[in-house]
Amino acid sequence: MRHLWRHILALIAVVTGGALAVMNVLGSFGAFADLRIAYGAAGVALLADLGIVALMFGFQDFKQKGRWVALMIAIPFWIVFSAYTVIHGGKWLEHALETAQKPVKQQHLTETQRQDDLKAEHIRLDKANEVALNGKTPAFRDNARKEAADARGRIAELENTNTFQAAAVIEPIKSPLTGYCA
Repeated sequence: MRHLWRHILALIAVVTGGALAVMNVLGSFGAFADLRIAYGAAGVALLADLGIVALMFGFQDFKQKGRWVALMIAIPFWIVFSAYTVIHGGKWLEHALETAQKPVKQQHLTETQRQDDLKAEHIRLDKANEVALNGKTPAFRDNARKEAADARGRIAELENTNTFQAAAVIEPIKSPLTGYCA
């Protein structure tokens, strides 16, 4: 019971490292079209993720055995592995959220466009009604009535139109290794 917190911290490290490993492997396969490069990127990501967890246990061992040089050498590796893992996992998560939000954004843009079109048609209808009532000649009034009828038809069509549910377009994930692979 005395060292339960160490086991809890080790479990948290393993679970967190595992979650980052999953994100990094999925991100590697989503970022590269060439499978050889994708497998290589996934391998680098897994090594970084495993290195983070292994070095955490190594720190404890190095400290207990008094191996201060090994501890000082391991710290920069742990920092580099952590930075890579967090950046790569963050890119994957950012991409996943962008992909999930694209249909919602597209639907919002479509609804905004529909509302703008409705406003424009209402303005045309008001102008046509004004001319139909106060036009100088019967020809102007007749033409304005036709324009008003057309505007009413377009308004009815726009009001009955549902904005569509857009489908998400899958785009490649931006990997931190993208610039280094041809």
